[in-house]
Amino acid sequence: PSIATSEMSFDDFDPFMRWREPGEPTRPARAPCRFANTERLASLGELVSNWLGHNGRIQKISCQYRGMDMPDQPIRCRGTVKRKWEEGGKKLAQVEIWTEDAQDKKTTPGEAVVVFA
Repeated sequence: PSIATSEMSFDDFDPFMRWREPGEPTRPARAPCRFANTERLASLGELVSNWLGHNGRIQKISCQYRGMDMPDQPIRCRGTVKRKWEEGGKKLAQVEIWTEDAQDKKTTPGEAVVVFA
């Protein structure tokens, strides 16, 4: 089953956007691509965290950076539950997560393990 889908644009992560003057570009000219690897991982973590709500926590999360995400294109964060089990009295789930570019190509595949409350 699909856990969630989140779509975002690069401007959502631009730290200059909040402090810019009206009419100024959202990205400085020296940085044509503002969507760094850590922001992709953070976005995937937010996807899982939002899906969990207050019903659990992320025990482990990882991803691999396999493709380019371009500044003028939206990306989608997606995930599916791959496995559920109990261990040591805890209820856990393994979640496959990834980002997709505008052409539906997976650019950042990853995995998370969550513990339910």
